[in-house]
Amino acid sequence: MPAVAFVPHPPALVPELCGGPVAELADVRAACTAAVDRLLATAPEVVWIIGTGPTEHWYGAGDIGSLAPFGRLVTVQLSGPRGPDAAPLPLSLTVGAWLLDQAGYAGERLALSVPADAGDEELRDLAEDIRSRGGLLVSGDGSAMRDADAPGTYHPAAGPFDDTVAAALSAGDPSALAALDRRLGAEVQARGVAAWRLAGHCLRDVRVSADLLYYAAPFGVGYAVATWLPLP
Repeated sequence: MPAVAFVPHPPALVPELCGGPVAELADVRAACTAAVDRLLATAPEVVWIIGTGPTEHWYGAGDIGSLAPFGRLVTVQLSGPRGPDAAPLPLSLTVGAWLLDQAGYAGERLALSVPADAGDEELRDLAEDIRSRGGLLVSGDGSAMRDADAPGTYHPAAGPFDDTVAAALSAGDPSALAALDRRLGAEVQARGVAAWRLAGHCLRDVRVSADLLYYAAPFGVGYAVATWLPLP
């Protein structure tokens, strides 16, 4: 089974979009770097980037992601030459690909976006397609409603929801990830729920060594970084 790195996907992880380093994000950036390095240290034949997007879509050779809507022309590309019909990556996959670029990863990378309302049957089918096919880089944000200054203001269920995600990541509990409440996730504006649930289905019945590298809510948005490495 694959090794997994879980990372958030705020555009502010990219220093060029912020005019340089942001002190409040230094720890989460460092944790993302460490998580991706651990994933790549397992020498996966391919890295699958999994994130939430508007539709279910498989991305491949030459597809492009851009952060131009956030103020700078920062682009990333999946493996292979860009073709005339290159598909644009959603934000979650773009930031994931950017993290692989920062790690110097030159191997094959592919990507899958999952809609926020994906049901268990759809996720189980996708998991069957992706299991045992390489390392997983799971890109997803927690709630954007953690406090009054958050992008989505405040929701009392936001913190407990993110705590549930962090506990599952820390425990290496794929069943808990797969069982996350997608409707509550949408209510508290957590953008990573579909990707986390898919990862849970991909690693069902797998024993992992789990490490939660970071969990906090700078600027009122929940970010968690973790690694899961399969045990024999």
